[in-house]
Amino acid sequence: MLSVVKPLQEFGKLDKCLSRYGTRFEFNNEKQVIFSSDVNNEDTFVILEGVISLRREENVLIGITQAPYIMGLADGLMKNDIPYKLISEGNCTGYHLPAKQTITLIEQNQLWRDAFYWLAWQNRILELRGVQLIGHNSYEQIRATLLSMIDWNEELRSRIGW
Repeated sequence: MLSVVKPLQEFGKLDKCLSRYGTRFEFNNEKQVIFSSDVNNEDTFVILEGVISLRREENVLIGITQAPYIMGLADGLMKNDIPYKLISEGNCTGYHLPAKQTITLIEQNQLWRDAFYWLAWQNRILELRGVQLIGHNSYEQIRATLLSMIDWNEELRSRIGW
């Protein structure tokens, strides 16, 4: 069974390869749209530090996570028509580069295994989120959310008032 532990070793290999080609960004203690699929749908975003939220159309919160995080890793291979936004929830640093360049670099550096691990982890996290929410009443949904928040670090919990 796939572990739900973030694949940090694989992230490190991908970051080492991609970071040389990325355009840096930094947001200081502000909520800022980092990625929006209607604007940046052809870029890969790598979040190095900070807390981010992933939102779907109409500002529906999909999840909150801490860096490191990669968004748009597969966008150079497959078009995504679902509108997503990645929003910084305070201090946030990272970089972005064209998704097609990301795929080329992964190919040149034989990092498909690492990219696959990252995407498999992302898929599992979203799958578990769906299991927690779909078909459950409000109490069960809130309970599942609170239980998942136990693993968050203190700074992230304090930012949302827990």
